Amino acid sequence: MVLVFKLWLAKLLWSGLIESNFVPPENIRVLRDLTRYRKKLIHSLHL
Repeated sequence: MVLVFKLWLAKLLWSGLIESNFVPPENIRVLRDLTRYRKKLIHSLHL
């Protein structure tokens, strides 16, 4: 999933749709943080 996102960002950068210093909006940053936290919790349950 992370690779897909990185490739998508690279494609947007290459096509000139975003600048290299792109910072996503706060709602996207919050969503990313929650997704990382969820993944960490799920991983900790399987140990």
